[in-house]
Order: sequence, then structure tokens, then C-alpha cells
Amino acid sequence: MPGARFDRIINERYDRSMYGDLAHALYEGSDFHNLGYWFPATGSLKGACEQMVDRLLSFIPDKTGGILDVGCGKGATTRRLLTEYRPEAVTAINISTKQLATGRANAPGCAFLAMDATRLAFPDESIDNAICVEACSDFNTREKFLYEAYRVLRPGGRLVFSDILVEWWLESRSPARRGANFVRGIPEYRSLFRRVGFRQVEVEDATDRVLVPYVRHYTLFLKRRFDSGTIDRKGYNRGMAALGLTLFWMRHYVVGWALKT
Repeated sequence: MPGARFDRIINERYDRSMYGDLAHALYEGSDFHNLGYWFPATGSLKGACEQMVDRLLSFIPDKTGGILDVGCGKGATTRRLLTEYRPEAVTAINISTKQLATGRANAPGCAFLAMDATRLAFPDESIDNAICVEACSDFNTREKFLYEAYRVLRPGGRLVFSDILVEWWLESRSPARRGANFVRGIPEYRSLFRRVGFRQVEVEDATDRVLVPYVRHYTLFLKRRFDSGTIDRKGYNRGMAALGLTLFWMRHYVVGWALKT
């Protein structure tokens, strides 16, 4: 499958899901679109998504200089970066022009650029730090992105990330990647970073902090909408089926960081 066609399919899939009424309600109009990082007192998916960004930023000890938001979506993550960075220090990239336009409204003053994460249009060693929230598994391929991230990071720079490790059957269905993003587990995932060149890598299995509470929250969300009459039985069953499919194909949810020495 040509790269342009693959990009178009990804764009259409996410533009359709991220701009739908269900996503707007689920994320309380916040324009986030990740599973969140949950604590016992976390009361909303919006709050969990903010905590995900905060968790990843905690992996960057020195927040001077700039940061690159890779796969920025609708700019909610970019907006959250402004709790630690000035707008002029933040650059966000995505392949969806529709999402980039929304991002510019969500995070004024930040630079939003149309760019493929596997072909970064930045000079070698020009980026201080980078963040990628729940996007690596969709790149064609994750390994190409990591090579690019390593290339553009300055020595001492960090890539902080959350990522999803999926079952083989799902990854193997991608005619563009032909299973290239599949990893057998966290040790192999960590080895991928080292193969690219990163020598210091920390990967945390955050499945219990992410997937388990998200499932609980989403189930209650659907039930409330059904009980209130916002969705009918067919809509409720469709939502629960989609949730069940997610549980079936997701193996691990990981967060971590990689340092370029």
C-alpha cells in the first residue's frame, strides 16, 4: 500500500472518531483522545488525559529549551504542555490538517506543522525533547519513527511516550506494515529502542493504571447515556462491542522515556 494511501486511511479513521458526538461527550469537549493515566481519585477521562501528559512530562527532569509534540491530535496534549513550556517553545506535528487546525485554536502561539513522524523535517540534533502520546503504534513504522527521533534529538534529549502493544493478529492485518510494529513483549520493546541507538531506556507497564480504569469509566459512561435515553440499545451494544474488541487486541499499555546520550 503506498504511503499516501496509508496516511489517508489513518486520517479518515481518526478524523471520523475524534470529531464524533460520542468522543465529544466522553472527553467532555476537551479534545483529548487517549485512554488517560488514572489514580483512585481521578473522576473524569479529561482529568486522566491531563494526568497522562503530566506523567510523561515528569520523565523530563530539565524542561528548558523546546519540546516536540509528535502525533499531536487536536492539540489537547499540546495545550497541556503549556503548563511547563512557553508557547514559542512548543512545536506540534500531525498528518491531519483538520486536527492541526483544531490544535492551533487549542494552543495559540505554538507551531503546528503537517509532518509525517517517520520523515521528520528537522535538522540533526535540533530538538531538545519530544513527547508522543499513544501514537507510535499507528506509525508506518514505529521503528522508522524511533530512528528519526534519535536523529533529531540533541545529546541529552529525551523522547517520552505512551504506547500500545497489540496482538499479532491485529498488527498482521495492516497491508502497509505487514506486522512490522508487532513486538512480543516489553523486553523486546525496550530492545527496539536500544537497536535504534538509545542507551538509557525506561519502560513501565501501565496497563493497570490505564486500560483497567478506562474500561470501568467507559462502561459507566455508556450506561449513563443509555439510562438517560441519549443512546438506544443498539448504540449501547455497539459501544460495548467496540470496548470488547479493544480488550481483545490490546496486550500492554506502556509509558516511559528514552535518553539520547
